[in-house]
Amino acid sequence: GGGGGGQLTVSGGSLRYFSFDLDPSTAGMTLRIVVTSESPIDTALVYLRQGALPQTHTYDLRRQMGGGRLDWRTRFPPSGQWYMGLFSDSTLKFTMDVSIEACPAGCSGRGIC
Repeated sequence: GGGGGGQLTVSGGSLRYFSFDLDPSTAGMTLRIVVTSESPIDTALVYLRQGALPQTHTYDLRRQMGGGRLDWRTRFPPSGQWYMGLFSDSTLKFTMDVSIEACPAGCSGRGIC
């Protein structure tokens, strides 16, 4: 799969939301979210929640982006509707890619399975 590509912006001090649906055929796979900002000093918090919009205090999973990049793999996420919120203290310009991988790191015959 895959999605994204164009540059996105989140205003400082606010959450920007995205959603995606994981159908049952993704069972046993890995969800991969890659967020890359325009500046290597940017930081942000990324929240995931199944079935409802996440808030900074209500979420299922959370990761912090540092150094302008987040490469987040979540193994075996439940199927259904997922929502992602990205929060930054300052305005952030970024690109994002969401994909499903059969094996972390693409395996290449020797990956982490």
